[in-house]
Parts: sequence; C-alpha cells; structure tokens
Amino acid sequence: MPKKWIPLESNPEVITEFASRIGLDTKQWAFHDVFGLDEELLAMVPQPVLAVMLLFPITKESEEADKKADAERPADTAVPEQLYYMKQTIGNACGTIAMLHSIANNRQRLELEPGSFLSRFFEATKAMNAAERGAYLERPPGDAPD
Repeated sequence: MPKKWIPLESNPEVITEFASRIGLDTKQWAFHDVFGLDEELLAMVPQPVLAVMLLFPITKESEEADKKADAERPADTAVPEQLYYMKQTIGNACGTIAMLHSIANNRQRLELEPGSFLSRFFEATKAMNAAERGAYLERPPGDAPD
C-alpha cells in the first residue's frame, strides 16, 4: 500500500461529520460507540442498527494471519453480487473503507445528497470489482473532498 492517508479518528461524532460532509444525510442515521456485547451495553445502542464497524489493532501476528488467509483463499473467490466490497489499497484508510462499506451496503435505507461525493463515487464504481474500486478511491475525481 504505497499511498497513505491520515487515519480517520475512531470517534462516532467525527465519522458522522465526515460522512455528512461527503453526502450522507445524517438527520436520521449516525455512527455510535458500542461499548461491549453484553445485553446491557447493547441496549445503549440506538436502534435499528444498519452496520457495525470493528476496530482492532494491527499486529505482526494479525498481518501474518492475513497473508496466510490470502494465500489460502482461491483466486476466483467471488463477492456476492448484492454486496458492495472494495479492497483497501491506501494505508491508514481502514476507517474510511469501513464507513464506505457501511453506507454502500445500506443505500436502500440511507439518503445520499444528489451530486455528492458519495453519490458520484458509488455510481462510478458500481460495475467495478473490489480491486478497481480501491484503485478508484486512490485517484478520485479532482473535485473530491480532502
């Protein structure tokens, strides 16, 4: 991953603001923290939930496990057609990629501003495969937000 971004802060308010800035209507939907998987903690999460973004540290062991899993995965493994998936090709972009996956896979429930970056990005990449989508994000149109 030669290109790197400044990481998106793992803060639901920051992620919600960023999503709003690039075209998600956040009047009805927002990102929230999940403090644990116990029933009492899950009860604190506003309902309904459309997606869950997981945060975990990358270690030498996790990197090795990823490489091993990639090597063992058949090259022709297909992503189900109804699932929007993109390969992360930009370092430090995992939060942004997770956010894009969360939005893309719930577009039937979410409103995007017409002409926004999100609307244009998803339209431009709808027929692309995961690798092409990742490459497109590396070189978005000139009017894409910083």
